[in-house]
Amino acid sequence: MVCGCRWLLAYRDALSFRTSHYFVSFTCEATAIAAGLGRTPDDTYSLPVARPLNTEFPRSMVQVVIYWNMPMHYWLKTCKCSGLQKVQKDFQRTLRNSFRN
Repeated sequence: MVCGCRWLLAYRDALSFRTSHYFVSFTCEATAIAAGLGRTPDDTYSLPVARPLNTEFPRSMVQVVIYWNMPMHYWLKTCKCSGLQKVQKDFQRTLRNSFRN
């Protein structure tokens, strides 16, 4: 097997995974909008789940994390990780104090 062919197969598999994720994301978005979720005050509907262009052509890896699954990112940022900041600061302070002695 030629080395270049392995790269093409790897690219094909990665592209297949990404496009299936986008399909599921847009199907989820369409289902939620059909159920009446995502209505804005000006009577339009918007409930973005993924943004493929920001994921495929990111300016940084942070954009990939945010735009791969936007509702999950929002949930983790607001509900799960908000309490971890205090724990992280306490841990860093403990580490600094232990190395000073």
